[in-house]
Amino acid sequence: MGTVVGTVAVLVAAGTGTASAAPESSLFAVQTHMRLGITGPVGMIAILLGVGGLVFGLVRHRRAALARSAAEARQRAAEGVRQATAGGVGATAAEQLPTQV
Repeated sequence: MGTVVGTVAVLVAAGTGTASAAPESSLFAVQTHMRLGITGPVGMIAILLGVGGLVFGLVRHRRAALARSAAEARQRAAEGVRQATAGGVGATAAEQLPTQV
């Protein structure tokens, strides 16, 4: 992880130095004439849609997890009731003894 972060930092620093030393080119002129970046209306709408989608996905995931845990709890409760009525957990000692014929 440290190697990746270090490599990225070195490449960014090298690219910044190269870009500042480059002569004025048509690509550089186009970039400086851009009036709206991420702070423009389209950028803000994209950010809001992204954050909204993230929140919606997290809420949906949480609801699904709660539904799964509730279904598992109901299933465990139903199994406990079946065991109790069949002489399993919760049955008295007399009910658990085998009957003699």
